[in-house]
Amino acid sequence: MKSIDISKIFANVKNSSAPCCNNSKWGNPDFVPPIQPATTTTSTTTQTVPLVACVVLLNYGEQMFAYNPDNNKNIFLGDFTPGGGDIANTLNKLWFYNGTMFYEYDLQLNPFYAAFNRTINAPLPINNLYVGLHAIDNNTLITSDTNTTPNRIVTLDISGPTAVEIAAFDLPPNKFISGDIILTAQNKVILTTDGGGNCFLYQYNYTTGAQEVALDLGDTMIYPYGLIEKDGNLYIISGPGEVIGVDLNPPYILSPVQTTGLLITGASQDNSCITNSLNL
Repeated sequence: MKSIDISKIFANVKNSSAPCCNNSKWGNPDFVPPIQPATTTTSTTTQTVPLVACVVLLNYGEQMFAYNPDNNKNIFLGDFTPGGGDIANTLNKLWFYNGTMFYEYDLQLNPFYAAFNRTINAPLPINNLYVGLHAIDNNTLITSDTNTTPNRIVTLDISGPTAVEIAAFDLPPNKFISGDIILTAQNKVILTTDGGGNCFLYQYNYTTGAQEVALDLGDTMIYPYGLIEKDGNLYIISGPGEVIGVDLNPPYILSPVQTTGLLITGASQDNSCITNSLNL
């Protein structure tokens, strides 16, 4: 695997490139904890791997993996160029992004196959596509706009060559998307942020933009780059590969589960697999 300092992946975006900035308890904000020796198995096969509909896809820049939380194993699916940034997928489409461009691939899960299809321009002034991506369907993505103050969560129609904004709501002041965005079956947006101290997990009403939950992830949760669901349970996957369970009921207790053995910059599942929200 390429050796990349993940704290520098998003250095050009208009937010903090350090994890959950201004938290003095972390010492050097550019330090990435060492990864323990991987206990996973990998494969370079990219044509014959059978993947299920709710497969967890993880990426590290242009590298993509299929991850199984049940046995803590991953399969290397290949390098994707163009690619980078975060990742999103449906059952037959896959997206990466970077800068001002989305990169769309035609996707087949069983057996796995992905072929580059087209590029999609971001709508100006959204020109810093680096963090936070989720696919509602083949024509609709959710991402973040880092050019506004406060930052916004925006929904984009990508049916044409240039994305069109169709909905948006604001993040809290001085908070920035740090990793991932998901939309649940209950029409709730769950996302992770940094900025102004510790990282936070937020839940919003997607229709109204009203904030419903603001969960402080504490001073040990850094780089919360992925959100996934497995068997109705919500998990955060950190940049260094830690899998953290989130209790869906207040006070939303965090429970370390395992370490993937991977560095990640994003995570994705088909939207139909995100079935549960945080209970109020």
